[in-house]
Amino acid sequence: MDSYDAIVYGNDINSLITALFILKKEKRVLLANPNRRVGNFTDTYLKRRFTFSNIYNTFTFDDEDNADLINKTLKELNIETTYLSDNNLHHIIAISKDNSLKKEYLLPVGIDNFIEKVEEYVPGSKTSVQEFFNIAEECQQAIKHIIQYDIDNKEVKEKFPNFVKVINRSVSEILDYLDMPISAQEIINSCWIYFATSETELSFIEYASFMYNLVSNNIKIPSEGFETFAYKIFQEYLKLGGNYINDVEINKIITLEHEVTGVLLNKEIYYTSNFITNINPSKVYNGLIEIDEVPREALQLCNKRVSDGSPFTIYLGLNRTPKELGLDCSKYLIYNTLDSDVEYNKMSTINNNNSVVTVNNLYDSNISPKGTTFMTFETYFYNEIFENYTSYDNYSDCVDDITNNLITAFEEKTGIRIRDYIEEIQVVTPIDYLRKYKDASYFGYKLKTLDNTIMRYINYEEEEFIKGLHFCSQYGIMGGTFNNMLLTSSFIAERVVKR
Repeated sequence: MDSYDAIVYGNDINSLITALFILKKEKRVLLANPNRRVGNFTDTYLKRRFTFSNIYNTFTFDDEDNADLINKTLKELNIETTYLSDNNLHHIIAISKDNSLKKEYLLPVGIDNFIEKVEEYVPGSKTSVQEFFNIAEECQQAIKHIIQYDIDNKEVKEKFPNFVKVINRSVSEILDYLDMPISAQEIINSCWIYFATSETELSFIEYASFMYNLVSNNIKIPSEGFETFAYKIFQEYLKLGGNYINDVEINKIITLEHEVTGVLLNKEIYYTSNFITNINPSKVYNGLIEIDEVPREALQLCNKRVSDGSPFTIYLGLNRTPKELGLDCSKYLIYNTLDSDVEYNKMSTINNNNSVVTVNNLYDSNISPKGTTFMTFETYFYNEIFENYTSYDNYSDCVDDITNNLITAFEEKTGIRIRDYIEEIQVVTPIDYLRKYKDASYFGYKLKTLDNTIMRYINYEEEEFIKGLHFCSQYGIMGGTFNNMLLTSSFIAERVVKR
């Protein structure tokens, strides 16, 4: 039977990059694709004259320093691209159902601009918001240095003293410590939805470094879109002699004394000492490995960690331009309140109507036909509420109700009428995602105070319960943003080489 230094199971961008990283280390690699698509989570739907895709609201790129790191890394892999962005950051709107509460903020790109704008909205907040970004920058630098350069604890304490103080704290704890006014906290916390975790649970170092990157340089996307970007990576992998097979079902991970020795794919054995996958670790340990080979600690850790929500996505093609419609920002965050705990809890009910709304034409004016607009609505459901609530009989009605509620909420909160101009619509539900991506995850595990990137990195050796088994993509140690997944890929490649 065939033998490989590493087998990578998955077809999302991070799985592709991980396979390419290992191949670049002059190792023999097999990329096992669960279907025939390249670039999981980059769906494309053709609806007459519109082409809908979720590739314009999936990833973020970091500040200039990290952007240089990303460009450098991609250049090493012989992958080159240019990026698109927007001048405005977010349009945040929270209006309660009875209109007793209304808060609206249009936030700019750039740390100084952002601080001044928050001060304008919340007089007296400038000092605490400035301190937040000072600590956030230190967190961003610390995470990067620890993962890249493996610096010791003494050096971390000397170079990043504030980072050490906040490493195991939540967002709300640190903002309270900074004595930041509540209204300013609400603005700072408003991007919690990208982590699908409320401020009282979310790791401060993760959120702060994300916000520093986001406000510094906004969201950036490959100009060709992530689907074409994924094909670039795959073509480079093939050019270098990488092996691949399509339509793969993983039957079993073969281990001996808690070490990977091979995998059973489509009922054929492939020998390897390294297996990398984007499958939920709980499903791996509970079904793909012989139970007597799985340490109790592995199952306990899976039970301890919590997966994030399932997305519900609406694609709209409108027969008016963004300007004609009055859409002035590429990202709208629509809430009923700016209390993230309240909004988060609503995601465990079928009546959730908060959403991230993307006006894709403000990234790329050619994304839809001339004189039109392509919008994306995305909300999330937790605890399998959507799957449990819907049935064969009520599925269509439920999807229609949620879709109407999200569009209505956007119209009522922004005052912008879009319903009359909808020409095409495509809805993708949590069940659709489950069917398409099977065991892969859209988000991965929550990054919480005691289970953040650094804690996972420190504990990686201890938590490699099966030697040679690694998790990438959203379940990788760095979580799901694009730059973090690049670091995960590089980290795994080094582990494979050492092994």
